[in-house]
Amino acid sequence: MAIIIGLIVFVIALKIIGAVLGLVIGLGLAVIVYFVAEKLIGKGR
Repeated sequence: MAIIIGLIVFVIALKIIGAVLGLVIGLGLAVIVYFVAEKLIGKGR
């Protein structure tokens, strides 16, 4: 019984970590894309 509860908690923890990592990576990519776009637009002016 304890092993099953442990596995469930582990899976939930992995999903939460995955979601947080996804958000962080997504935000990081968005910031990089924004800065690249700003540089390209800045050169165009």
